[in-house]
Amino acid sequence: MQYLPIALQKERDLELAARIGQSLLKQNQELTARNEMLDEQLEIAKEEVKTNFMIHTCAVGLEDMICAY
Repeated sequence: MQYLPIALQKERDLELAARIGQSLLKQNQELTARNEMLDEQLEIAKEEVKTNFMIHTCAVGLEDMICAY
C-alpha cells in the first residue's frame, strides 16, 4: 500500500514538470519574437544613422565647396 502514494506523488511531479516546461517554452517563444523585433529595429536605426551621416558629410562638403569660392 505504500507504493500508491509514491506513484501519485511521482505523477503530480511529472504534471508539474510538464506545466513548467510548457511555461518555459512559451516564455522562450515570446522572448525570441521580442529579440527578432529588436534586431529589426536595430537594423533600421543603423540605416538611419548611416543615411544621416552621409547627408551630413555631403552638406559639410558642399558648404566647404561654397565657402572656397
